[in-house]
Amino acid sequence: MNKEIEILKRKLALAKSIFLHAQILSRVKDIRSRIMAILELDFVAEILLKCLAAKYNIDYRRKRFPEILKELKKKISKLPFTEELEVLHQKRNLVQHDASIPSIEDVLRFKNCLESFAVEIVREEFKIEWKEITLSFLISNPELRKLVANAEILFYKGKYKECIYMCENVLTKAAIEVGDIFGKAGLLTGYFGAGEELINVISKDYPEKYKEKEFYQPVKELSKAILQLGQAVSGMQFLGEYRADFIKFRHLVENVENLKENDLKEAAEFALNFIFSLLLKWQAESVIGREVKE
Repeated sequence: MNKEIEILKRKLALAKSIFLHAQILSRVKDIRSRIMAILELDFVAEILLKCLAAKYNIDYRRKRFPEILKELKKKISKLPFTEELEVLHQKRNLVQHDASIPSIEDVLRFKNCLESFAVEIVREEFKIEWKEITLSFLISNPELRKLVANAEILFYKGKYKECIYMCENVLTKAAIEVGDIFGKAGLLTGYFGAGEELINVISKDYPEKYKEKEFYQPVKELSKAILQLGQAVSGMQFLGEYRADFIKFRHLVENVENLKENDLKEAAEFALNFIFSLLLKWQAESVIGREVKE
């Protein structure tokens, strides 16, 4: 693949991933979510404008948002939604610099506007359909990338239940096979303040001391149970800021068959965003492989 095209697709995938997260925030509706949604939507708009600027050889690196937009209006006679993008950026400035709190109506307005802008611009200027931009392009591990791509395909085919189950497969593959999260959590259990007693009890050799004793089997099971408890506690460290989302995701997976038809799409969107965000976190930390660099 041509390097410039590869970079473009990576930028569009990044823009789409941030947009999807902002879309989820727009449904939460609390003050912090509304603020973050406006900031993220403006960031998406800026990424898309810079992609356009690169196409038209505009040196965007030294220009601010309004300047880039002004230059693009000279190059593209029918650049859509320019007034809305300008208002969005003004709203973002008020939020970021004056702690202004956007209304949910503003958030939904700009979310819908930006999605229409993205769909039209990506199709007309880059000859790519917005729905075909795959987030998996940002995943470096080939096995996980393929599974994420399959989950996205299921989503856009309207197979939301299958999408959620595929996301579960992605998490299982990443945590157990690729990242060996529980194995690493087991190592963490033996570090960070663990005393000699704990290290001894969770070691594989510990039960063997009592092999000839009648309580050998209970000791073996207890040793393993203590290790598993430590793995569970330590494993939460790998989830980081996504601990609450993990619990919500598990609840979705366990109750997917009971979800109403109208709720399935939103649930699948959340599942995709959670899996993708968590994989990028683990990728940045080299848990599942290194990040792709330009």
